[in-house]
Amino acid sequence: MLARPAVFINGMHHARELSTLSMEVYLMLKILYLYVHNDRQTVFMLEEAAIFWVPIINYDGYRRIGKTWDSKKVLPEVRKNAHQYSS
Repeated sequence: MLARPAVFINGMHHARELSTLSMEVYLMLKILYLYVHNDRQTVFMLEEAAIFWVPIINYDGYRRIGKTWDSKKVLPEVRKNAHQYSS
């Protein structure tokens, strides 16, 4: 159990949300940059709260988008994961 507040940040919940990955990586690098350069507010924030990062939730959809783009230069209509469930 955490003894301090926490923030959960995730990206690419849906396969076609490609920009969320870039935005999340940018935010992560910006916070790390500010922390390394001893930005007072950032250091305080990281000492007082935990941040949990999950850059890609729907990895199989991300892979499908990438493979389709590489072969056909088209973004497919993918909204859910590609897991095949048995009935």
